[in-house]
Amino acid sequence: MRKIFTLVALSLLLGCGKVFRAKVIGKVYMGMEGSENLSPLPMAVLEVINAKGEVVADSFTDLEGRFEFEERIPFGTYKLVIKPAQGTFGFPPKEERLTIRRPFISLNLK
Repeated sequence: MRKIFTLVALSLLLGCGKVFRAKVIGKVYMGMEGSENLSPLPMAVLEVINAKGEVVADSFTDLEGRFEFEERIPFGTYKLVIKPAQGTFGFPPKEERLTIRRPFISLNLK
């Protein structure tokens, strides 16, 4: 069975001129595929990468799997990368498409 990751994020919509930006906060869970038991994923790095390959926001999960991107992220489509923090181990990096255009985002990363 493979490990799965679930990201639950809330984006607070903020209008700055004509560019809408989101303040994204949430929690990352990890568990085995097919299992109902998910645990918070601590000490993970999250990166939001734009189409040019630039990191536009990054964050770390705390011991409860919570994170908050300090940067306000413009609406759009990005690549979200979740990887272990330096000096930790336990899972290979995961990538998923992230679209920011609404107030609630829930992703299952397999």
